[in-house]
Amino acid sequence: MKPAPARTEQAESILMISKVGCLVTAIRYEGGVKIFTHVATQWLAVSTLEWNWNSERTPFFCTSCFHLKLHSLSAQGFSSTRQTRRAVQSRSMAETFGQNMRKNALGVLVGAGAAYLLYNAFTSGGGQLKECAGKVKKLKKTHNPEQLSRLFEQLENKNSTFSRAALLCEILQYLELSDHREVALMPAQIGIIAALLEDEDMVVTTNCFQVLNSLAGNFSNQKEMQKCIPRIIYFTAQSVCLEQQIAGLGLISTLALCSGNHPEILKGIPEYLRILQTARYTGRVSMIITRILFSLSTNRGLAYVLLNSKVEPAFLHLFNPFVNKDIIYQLLAFVGNLNESRMSENYSCVQWEYNEESLYVLLFNSDSRLLNKLLPLMNHNDSQIKSAAISIISKLV
Repeated sequence: MKPAPARTEQAESILMISKVGCLVTAIRYEGGVKIFTHVATQWLAVSTLEWNWNSERTPFFCTSCFHLKLHSLSAQGFSSTRQTRRAVQSRSMAETFGQNMRKNALGVLVGAGAAYLLYNAFTSGGGQLKECAGKVKKLKKTHNPEQLSRLFEQLENKNSTFSRAALLCEILQYLELSDHREVALMPAQIGIIAALLEDEDMVVTTNCFQVLNSLAGNFSNQKEMQKCIPRIIYFTAQSVCLEQQIAGLGLISTLALCSGNHPEILKGIPEYLRILQTARYTGRVSMIITRILFSLSTNRGLAYVLLNSKVEPAFLHLFNPFVNKDIIYQLLAFVGNLNESRMSENYSCVQWEYNEESLYVLLFNSDSRLLNKLLPLMNHNDSQIKSAAISIISKLV
């Protein structure tokens, strides 16, 4: 009789990883009481492999034993799992696997116990989430508008950076728990938040952008924010923090939905294009900037300023098929709007002059490479991109 082959460190690692994988699979796909039975059977499968490694039995015998136990445990359920386990431990396992029975039976119990504890943790967490949701509903019904005034009074008097950041979070939470479109602030209150954009702490400025973005849903607040747009653009463009820049661009994108804000937002075109050309092609920053450009392009009165804006030749790289499809689609809509504006009667009747590095020269000049970039998009997987590219090409040719 040949001795059983010794297990290497690699084999030990494979067995341990297999056990953990069975446990995770059981936790993911099973729930309630069934998790006990499923983990036990999954753990026995790997344990059978381990026992077979040290035993003199053939793989066929061990596999048959495992299938027999799997069928027995699955059919009898949780009520008979302990009886089946005792029977297997006292008879079949003792006869088949010998002294290794206790070690592997302990592994089954530990695995099933861990799964049960994890299941209890998940279910208790779900209960806590429901409890939190109930508290939010209560806050929505009981919030007091005077609370907002008190928060602004405290915000104006606080000198600590941590206190300012915490108060801004409370103001943002108040706006989220109420209909922020109905919350109209006094000009002085908006001025307090706008002044904090100069704070050196990035958390404070990021919270300021988020609060202003929530307040921008109210038209009266937007009228007061128009005075702050140059400051918003400046601190957004100068930011080196990604989250802060995203919050600032998100605020500008919200303000760009109102055509009355376009003249002020248009002043930041060089900064938008600079950030767009240095950002990742699939990033959130590029997504927001293309949304801003599209909003501005819907205003035909701004067509010349947009077309005469300075831009780098690398701007055309954004039309490559590997770029995020939403970014490509918004850029195609932006270019389509500009093309329609320049071909309109009111615009074409004037002899406009453009600088050599302008967006007009890059996109619509006789030697432009835009057409070469659009041709591959005619075979794009997205039907909207394909249709938009064909529409622009048909008007350019």
